[in-house]
Amino acid sequence: MSSAPPPVTNKAPIVPQHPVVSQTGLPGAFMVELLIFNGAPFKDHWAYWL
Repeated sequence: MSSAPPPVTNKAPIVPQHPVVSQTGLPGAFMVELLIFNGAPFKDHWAYWL
């Protein structure tokens, strides 16, 4: 009895999706923003509703 290896599947790696962030938060929530200037012609920007 010979054991054959499983078939090879060529799937692309799963790319994580960015979370959906609404333009308006829930009542009573406030937005925390993080701006980082890294010397590039643009600023890195993160914003979270808390």
